[in-house]
Amino acid sequence: MFKDIGIYTGFIANAIKETYAYKFRAMIWIVYDFVFLFIEYFLWRAIFEANGGKMYNVTMQQYIGYIVIGMFVARLTRCNIDFDISTEVKNGNIVMNLLKPYSYLKMNFAKYLGYTVGGAFTLIPVIIAVYFMAGIPNVGLKTWAAFAVSVLFAFIIGFLFSLVIGMLAFWLTNIWGLNLFKWNLIALFSGQMIAVNMFFKFGENGLPNLPVAFLPAEILQTFFRVMGYIAYALPFQAIFYTPSAIYSGMIGGSKAVMIHIMLQMFWVIFMAAIVCCPPMRAMSRT
Repeated sequence: MFKDIGIYTGFIANAIKETYAYKFRAMIWIVYDFVFLFIEYFLWRAIFEANGGKMYNVTMQQYIGYIVIGMFVARLTRCNIDFDISTEVKNGNIVMNLLKPYSYLKMNFAKYLGYTVGGAFTLIPVIIAVYFMAGIPNVGLKTWAAFAVSVLFAFIIGFLFSLVIGMLAFWLTNIWGLNLFKWNLIALFSGQMIAVNMFFKFGENGLPNLPVAFLPAEILQTFFRVMGYIAYALPFQAIFYTPSAIYSGMIGGSKAVMIHIMLQMFWVIFMAAIVCCPPMRAMSRT
């Protein structure tokens, strides 16, 4: 895929430049990251302190690390290529891109890489601030290696999934509603709102200090167990939860780490198979 990398470096560079084309927008993203992270930090800190600094076998330090690393992972794996493809289909520019002497799929991957690199730089001030405020867990070389592999798979899954959604624009034309639905699913089942393992812990042990006493505990526990099963049946947890939980230690033990990485590999193969099927392949000219 990278034998003609020289052709696509221009797309990477242009995507990075586009990220910072509007300085005020870049500053707003940094402020947004600060605000969002601080809200999550103080919210979960209050929840853990109300439960003695630990919920089940998850410590407050682990979960704070999960939140901080998760924000970095989310920025690395966030992909809006589907929206770009949909826009090109609607305005007709898709025809010109398909006729040009380069792979449409590789061109979009290069743009995704550029947007990711550009967006990652905006997180540096946030990571530095959080490091001094809350600290980031120090991990060993083995965990770092597993985390790096997991992030790579998450990066690929995020791109392939967005590409599949984007290709649907050839039939649906306007995928705005589908795109909105996608981001809501990601927020709910990727572990961004609540870590996926907490679904199962709530399902097994109930929810401490939660002000919903009017609901029977059995119903709540069943609900969260089902949420956990749905999360593992969808690819979103492989994009966000797996790398973040590996680094923070919420996925502990070599066996559990390997199972989750193997699940990521499955989603890579599954998404790649969809992208390489004849209708998709014909449109992307790969």
